[in-house]
Amino acid sequence: MLLLASAVILFGWRVLPNPDVRYYALLYFIPILLVYLHLLFEIIVPRLERWAGGRGWSLALAVVFTACFVVYHFLETNVRLLQSSVPLVTERGTVHIPADRLAETEIVLDEIRGRSRPGDPILLIPGNTMYYFLTNRKPSSRYLDYIYATLIDGKRGEAEVQVLSARRPSVIFLFPMGSSIYIPRDEEALFGEAYSQRLYHWIGDNYEQASDVPNAMRHIRVLVPTDRGS
Repeated sequence: MLLLASAVILFGWRVLPNPDVRYYALLYFIPILLVYLHLLFEIIVPRLERWAGGRGWSLALAVVFTACFVVYHFLETNVRLLQSSVPLVTERGTVHIPADRLAETEIVLDEIRGRSRPGDPILLIPGNTMYYFLTNRKPSSRYLDYIYATLIDGKRGEAEVQVLSARRPSVIFLFPMGSSIYIPRDEEALFGEAYSQRLYHWIGDNYEQASDVPNAMRHIRVLVPTDRGS
């Protein structure tokens, strides 16, 4: 009984003040959700069937759970996104972009179009891989992103440098990294400082900054090959 009461209190303390489970909150929500489902179908439902009689409690509570959590979250999230987004015409068709990111996205797309051709290899660091698709460019890297130490120095880092040397990106974009539960600091310098040092040095030896795109966090650095590339 104590375990049951503790689980209920824990669930209520975590979920009731913040029912929105988007993004990293999901990591914390899932374990408590499993406890909740166990309580619901393994403990509460059998007791309801004994006390109130009849069957169908499992189905009824499953419907209630789906309506309150799954359907509500899906509708609320998608309606909010549609209301706050604006259409943007790209080579791949019309996509919807958050209104506060429209100007930045248009500038990045123009930079890619102006510094490369369709099918050319480019490199986006640490991520923002949608630009590969939207502009019909190919990633120079074997990896779609470098987020949170995808690469480390050593054999894998050296192998990645060899791949990029053979398949040189026409342009490199260095996006600022946001803080997260993995990286508490909000510093772009973590790339090349905390990990991927060999790759960072290779970029510095072979590329130079051509422009700077302001964004909501800080700026996006646009790098192009230098004449001394090796």
